[in-house]
Amino acid sequence: MTRAARSVLIFGIYIIASGSVLLVFPEAMTTFMGIPAPLDGWARLFGAMAVWLGIYYVVCGQSDARGFIQATVHLRPTVLPTLVVLVLLGEFPVGVVGMGVADLLGAVWTFLAMRADQRDPRFA
Repeated sequence: MTRAARSVLIFGIYIIASGSVLLVFPEAMTTFMGIPAPLDGWARLFGAMAVWLGIYYVVCGQSDARGFIQATVHLRPTVLPTLVVLVLLGEFPVGVVGMGVADLLGAVWTFLAMRADQRDPRFA
């Protein structure tokens, strides 16, 4: 398994874990992020969707799906500025920015892992 694939797989596990908590305990997760407790099923639906997304990450990491891995390096950094704008517009509290920071750090990790893989004769 390449380093980049491993980073995507581990990030997928993080997404699955976060989504699972939101799916099963939406009040705990939203309280942690500083969001008012949900009154309907939207938080649980979002949690389920996160679990499904995380499964894509795990499967693509396991299979070293390089196109997917490359796409995550370009897409994940867009989460942070999007969340910052939503916070500035008053749509969410500052606590949600942590999700964007996690995405950005994950993208940097995957990018650096891809560079290391390119230098490694086993994966080049």
